[in-house]
Amino acid sequence: MVGEKRENPALGRLRKDYDGQTLWYADFEPKDSVCRDIIRAGGLTPSAEFISAIKAEISRYVYWRNCQDGALHGGGSGRTNDFWEEHACKMIEIYESFGGTYGLGRRNTDGKVGSPFLNFAIAINEALPEEFRRRTMGPEYARAIRRAYQNAKSR
Repeated sequence: MVGEKRENPALGRLRKDYDGQTLWYADFEPKDSVCRDIIRAGGLTPSAEFISAIKAEISRYVYWRNCQDGALHGGGSGRTNDFWEEHACKMIEIYESFGGTYGLGRRNTDGKVGSPFLNFAIAINEALPEEFRRRTMGPEYARAIRRAYQNAKSR
């Protein structure tokens, strides 16, 4: 296997093979106080439904990332995140469904990017287990969300 080039997966397919995979993992669910802080970071008012939606999305994303880590590789570079695009779109959907407006703001002269939605997304990222957090925050994180949203819209 050393020195052999892996074939690229088919266009539009996941990078890993999830067929027939059995997974045992520890469930992850953030506390209500963490969810309230996430909502407040986005400039919105917490409600029971909003807290429940955030808990469900974080738990879902952690579950799928655990599946990804245990799945066989299907080709490509090996640095994959099959579920980032869906997670980013779900964050936008949740934020808008509870009264927020999706927007990532513009880059200021000091290089910082900011908006209520971006603060919300960063707070969700901070609530994830450390091994599933995105490492780059700031303009890179905003670009990753924008790219995921644009890719999902074009399908």
